[in-house]
Amino acid sequence: MKKLFIITALLTIISGCCMFNKRNATNQHCNFNEPVCADNLQALQKGIAKFNAKGGAYIIKDIDSDEILENTSSNFDTDAIYETYFSKINFENKTTPERLLNKYVNLIQSSGKGLHQKLRENVVKGTGRKANIANVEVSGITATTEKDSENVVITTFLGHLRHNGKNYAYVFVLDEPKGLKQTYGWQSAGWNVVPTARNIIENIIK
Repeated sequence: MKKLFIITALLTIISGCCMFNKRNATNQHCNFNEPVCADNLQALQKGIAKFNAKGGAYIIKDIDSDEILENTSSNFDTDAIYETYFSKINFENKTTPERLLNKYVNLIQSSGKGLHQKLRENVVKGTGRKANIANVEVSGITATTEKDSENVVITTFLGHLRHNGKNYAYVFVLDEPKGLKQTYGWQSAGWNVVPTARNIIENIIK
């Protein structure tokens, strides 16, 4: 049994980080190095706990190779269709995070400077500003969608970044985050999923 555990651990390190915990419904497939994978998962779980969310997830993709670098969720079914709405881009309302991310990558690859500038400005001074990082081109857009009532929402941060010649696209989701005293009672995406995303982005580029 001990030998089997060691072999499994070695295979996990060789092939990238991959973890599944049924009890906590935590699923991580990560091709970054092991410390980054561990820090990213911890950042997601901290975000979920801080905002008293039901769960959360994120997917990060290498735009140039079209490879998914990480697909991580905690108490969130990434295959489930959920409703979302972005005011500045016309995307389907009902979708999955991965379909949303793929559509976003196609959009930014086929769009001109105007849209790219809008997405960048939204991080510099709009709803995504809590993800603005010095000397890093972080761009993106947020969505806050009601589920059963206006007090029960799902929040999304969808975007891309360029750093050291690498291009990443990402989607981050928090399911049913709560408004806190620190967020002045607001439960919209800019207050919860965006700062959670920032912590994970910082892990990747450090």
